Amino acid sequence: MRPLAPLRCSDRAMDKSTIFSKSGKGLLEIKSKSNRLSKDEFRVLNLVDGRVSLQDLVEKSRVPLPDLRKILGVLSDGGFIKELTTPASAAPAGGQTPRPAGGDAGVDDLDFTQLLGPAKPSKPGGAEARQPLPPAEGKTSEADATKARDEAARLAREETERRAREKLDAENRAKLEAERKAREEMEKRAKEDAERKLREKLEAEARAKEEAERRAREEGEKRAREKEEIERRVREQVEVEVRMTAEAERKAREEAERRAQEETERRAREQAELQARAEAERKALEEAERRAQAESDRRAREEADRRAREEAERKAREDAERQEREEAERRAREEAEKRAQEEIEREVREKLEAEARAKEEAERQAKLEAENRARQDAERQAREEATREEVRLEEEIRRRVEEELKRREEAVRTGGAPELTDTTRSSSALDLDTGTSHAPASSGFEPAPLGPPRGEAEANKDAMIRKALEEQARRARLEEEARAAMERAEIQAREKADGEARALAEAVERARREAEQRARDEAVRRLQEEKERRAQTQRRK
Repeated sequence: MRPLAPLRCSDRAMDKSTIFSKSGKGLLEIKSKSNRLSKDEFRVLNLVDGRVSLQDLVEKSRVPLPDLRKILGVLSDGGFIKELTTPASAAPAGGQTPRPAGGDAGVDDLDFTQLLGPAKPSKPGGAEARQPLPPAEGKTSEADATKARDEAARLAREETERRAREKLDAENRAKLEAERKAREEMEKRAKEDAERKLREKLEAEARAKEEAERRAREEGEKRAREKEEIERRVREQVEVEVRMTAEAERKAREEAERRAQEETERRAREQAELQARAEAERKALEEAERRAQAESDRRAREEADRRAREEAERKAREDAERQEREEAERRAREEAEKRAQEEIEREVREKLEAEARAKEEAERQAKLEAENRARQDAERQAREEATREEVRLEEEIRRRVEEELKRREEAVRTGGAPELTDTTRSSSALDLDTGTSHAPASSGFEPAPLGPPRGEAEANKDAMIRKALEEQARRARLEEEARAAMERAEIQAREKADGEARALAEAVERARREAEQRARDEAVRRLQEEKERRAQTQRRK
């Protein structure tokens, strides 16, 4: 059996069961993000994993079916995806899979099934070599080998895609981190340049101003430092939330890969909104500082020399009181932020521990399921071998009994007494020695009357043959009942294991969603409180 052959979407009409796979060019496009595709095309390309069908893509991408067909056609024509078709659906009438033109030109970039050689023929000399196998046995062996090769190819393809996705995620995180650092460096330089120009302007004006203007300039510088401190804290908080979000995404991606892209886009939008709000607040603070500076300048020009000393003393007292009040508020904020950080860290640890336990349980269930399947395959092969041996023995007994009956009828017609031939004696010995063989219960074979008895030896032989056949039928019935009971028990065990696995997966998913919702609510609450505190401070000033 050959591997899945990739076809272009234009080669045949797509139906809802069509399956697509990324090509090497598609993986490079996701890794580099060169913006050659539109947003919808990029999202559809990211959802293609070699397992989802056209119907699944419609549900996951939320794109109408006609538009999705056009997008898939664009991706296929561009060489980003390949359409897969099974050999059963594309095989000719002869039952042979057609080999694609050009050797291996049609094999997918990530298809490793070509590395698997054909199944080796069994060595001659065994029981199977001495006696030809029935046609049903040859077909079963070929189907088992084909199934094993298909399973190995699928596992290799999934492992390669998983490694490519992990490498792509790591590179994306590194790229985001580099962009964030560059953006912070640019903001810092712009801020330092603005502050330098502001200081130069204030120093030029200070030459023509009195002591009151100097104090006003110091007040402006202090507010600038407070603004920088607030912005720094906001950035640190956003960075902590981004790191926590990235870690949660990495854990959740192993559980639900299909949601990773949507979750990343949502969090990117949230981060952009947070940055936009921080920028708006920064501009508001700058505007307030500018207005306060203008007001201070106006008051300084109107002040007379006589009131300069009194005004200076009053401002000194107010500065001392404000510093004490701001120090108290700062300590309270730091304490609240510390408690909030500890609570978030505790929730994250609990979430990670719960996910680790859930992952271990899922791996254990998968291991038990694999062991059960292996045991069932071994039992099935043993039953098939026993069935073939029973059929062979039954045919041998029938043949020898028919020969004996014919011989006796011939002897009766000729008027002579039948004698036991060597074949009959060996048949009797075989019947007695193989009494443990199992004849099928549904054979319905009953030995024909052997004619008038020709002596005590012949009567005993007929009785032994009849007894052996009855024993074979009884054991076949017992084996059939035991096999049915075993199958019922295995079905019940599989249903129970599947139910427990589904319940466990649902519980893990609920816990993950609740933890993420709590983290988002806590971040929004902290930002809102910080904004209200700044507004109150501004109103008091």
